[in-house]
Amino acid sequence: MCTKRLTAVLLGSLLAFASPTAWAQDALPTKPKTKKPFLGIQMEATQATWEDRDQAAIRITAVIPDTAAAQAGLVAGDLILGVDGQRFDMEQDKVLDALLTPLRARQPGDEIRLDIMHGQVDLSLTQDEKSLADPDAILGNLRGWLRSQPPGTQVEARASYQVSVREIKVTLGLRPEAAGAHPMPPNAALLGGRRLSAPFAPLLDEWSRQFDLQAGLADLGQRLSALHDQADAFRLGSVAYVHREPAAIHDLALMARDELASAAERGSAVALLATAGARLELDLLPATPLPDPAGHDIDAHLDWLEVVITTAADHVDRAFAALNDEERQFLLDHHLELTQRFEEQIYIHTDEDRERLRHNQRTIALAARVDRAQLLAAAQVAARILDPAYLTRLTQDLKARGTDLTASVLGSRETPLGLILLAGTGNNWQKSTDCAVIIDLGGDDLYTQNAGASVPGKIPVAVLCDLGGDDAYESTRVGTQGCGRLGVGLLMDQAGDDHYIGLRLSQGVSFLGVGLLLDRHGDDTYRAHALAQGAGLFGAAVLADLSGNDRYEAHVLAQAVGMAGGTGLLADCSGDDTYYAKGTHPTGYGTMGIFEGWSQGCGVGFRTLASGGFALLHDGGGRDRMESGNFCQGGGYYFGIGVVSAAGQD
Repeated sequence: MCTKRLTAVLLGSLLAFASPTAWAQDALPTKPKTKKPFLGIQMEATQATWEDRDQAAIRITAVIPDTAAAQAGLVAGDLILGVDGQRFDMEQDKVLDALLTPLRARQPGDEIRLDIMHGQVDLSLTQDEKSLADPDAILGNLRGWLRSQPPGTQVEARASYQVSVREIKVTLGLRPEAAGAHPMPPNAALLGGRRLSAPFAPLLDEWSRQFDLQAGLADLGQRLSALHDQADAFRLGSVAYVHREPAAIHDLALMARDELASAAERGSAVALLATAGARLELDLLPATPLPDPAGHDIDAHLDWLEVVITTAADHVDRAFAALNDEERQFLLDHHLELTQRFEEQIYIHTDEDRERLRHNQRTIALAARVDRAQLLAAAQVAARILDPAYLTRLTQDLKARGTDLTASVLGSRETPLGLILLAGTGNNWQKSTDCAVIIDLGGDDLYTQNAGASVPGKIPVAVLCDLGGDDAYESTRVGTQGCGRLGVGLLMDQAGDDHYIGLRLSQGVSFLGVGLLLDRHGDDTYRAHALAQGAGLFGAAVLADLSGNDRYEAHVLAQAVGMAGGTGLLADCSGDDTYYAKGTHPTGYGTMGIFEGWSQGCGVGFRTLASGGFALLHDGGGRDRMESGNFCQGGGYYFGIGVVSAAGQD
């Protein structure tokens, strides 16, 4: 059973502790809501030597494509020596402010002048006094290129390195996401009008007075509040609320934790989906009424199951109704490029593969037009198949009619939405056909197909229910085991010590959809590479394990991750559990021996493109171990919120 006693809550969302009176939205001076200018670089303070003079400078570490900086010709490695005709003349630790201060005073469309030190390498290759095209590519594989030439081939290389300083005029633009930006409503209109409490407010007031922080925190509060004057389509109201009132974040965490713990304690798939929807702050649609099966034979149950998935698929189709055929096809063809890039490097916007960058930008723009409330409605309809009362009736009806329950196939039906299969209590291997519905009555089964996961373009809604046995779910492809990818995927395993082995987008995950994995009993093992185990992107994702000593293993972006437009929930109600999320990707900071993680209660967005989501990992008790890399266990990045809650004693 899930306990409501909380021993640890860690959160991150660009927050600082401060006096609630200093930060309260109504207490802040009002300013005209204007769009902020965007230069389009990442930078760091450094030192530069020019004309026998050492001075503080700013090194451009990355230039965001299609921004003002890129259009002006700035490149990574350039040094900024001054701004608006004035060279930097200050200590290195103050040089960034020397650029940011004049930037903040400008508007989009204004011009800023930068003194740039630019290093340029000129390279040429000649063969028989003839210039060779693309010398960089040839030198990158010189031995291989020479082997492809006639014997005796000789080439001559000439290279020079020149450093120059010149003034570059940059016309400032908007952040990439600002084109469709909108102001967030005041806190009184967020979270359904609920008012969050701030029990630590007196302590924060005392600290701010004791350490003389009032002025600095008031300024920080003003700037954090102003971030929500230009919110992208995926910004959560909860993020805006706690930026304006940071002391309320503890109450927000407790509210989310209690709702998830209650839904998991009830063991209700519908309640778990509703909890995920609440974290997405969606106006949930009323559940579509469905009749009970009109009869007790196998055909009556197959009829009813077809009605359920057809009704759910109608909701999925409505979710994408704002997209035309070409746009839907684009998502089918290119949506996985976003996850590939995100696993490699969280900075989507600095991708040097320009075609992939354009595809990913368009995927994000199209995702903003998908109706996620309809996707949740589809999942709630499909979850009727997982209702214990229905599964009991199905089993009783089969027994009453003398059905041989040990048979591999008790009944099946081909439908336009995929195969519906009723399987018996034997040890079955489901391998050859992706199914819309599988209800397996027991046995030690092996699932190597979609296993309760939607198949984009083929199966919009998939449900798998296994009623018993020590089962193995193993996949060598992307998107399985309760994955809702451009649709809905639900997997429930009723009992047994089960093994879930996947690669990516596996084990209760979503990508423009809704995914659920509900395991009720047994000592279970979950293993995956990335984007797994309760990871939500543009949709709702839930992994709930109700009992047993369980093991969760992944490398990155797993175990409750709320990405852009998504919520990722993982609830483990009891048992001695282990969580591991690291080991493949070294940290982007370059620290030896440290790995990236982005897992175990991590809300993370696509910087400059789309705000992060809500993530919550709740472990209800037992002796547990959580091990992970950076940005884990209550991590928040780019307007994401992450919570980890551990109620065990050890």
